[in-house]
Amino acid sequence: MGILVVCQTPGYPISCRKVGGQRKRYKDSLKPYLKDFNIDVTTWEPKATASDRPAWQNLIHKGAIHSEKKRSNAAKDKRQPRKALADQSANIPPSHWCSICGRGFHARIGLTSHLWTHRPAPYKHFMLLWSYSINELTNNIL
Repeated sequence: MGILVVCQTPGYPISCRKVGGQRKRYKDSLKPYLKDFNIDVTTWEPKATASDRPAWQNLIHKGAIHSEKKRSNAAKDKRQPRKALADQSANIPPSHWCSICGRGFHARIGLTSHLWTHRPAPYKHFMLLWSYSINELTNNIL
């Protein structure tokens, strides 16, 4: 829950509300969706558009298509600058090269991390010795 604020208005009993504003009505929470669907928020109820069910369904369907196209276009516009930056950085040649396999890296940390793949694992020798000693023990016991 949020922090409650006690409001005392003359002539009214003590009431509480959450900090940050009043609770929204259903109509208030519906308005942004109607605007996204390109439906006039001032006249949708008085015209009784919602009471004419086939017309209302058609209006909602068209509005959903409009809203989805608008959302998709906004996402494409937002993605465009990021893709342009990625294309620019792809054209820059790598500045760090692996001396073992010749792979190129743009950042030094990438090369440092990559060099770990060329090092022998320290536990392999231990595992070979351990499995050899276990085999010897089991052969001697049996």
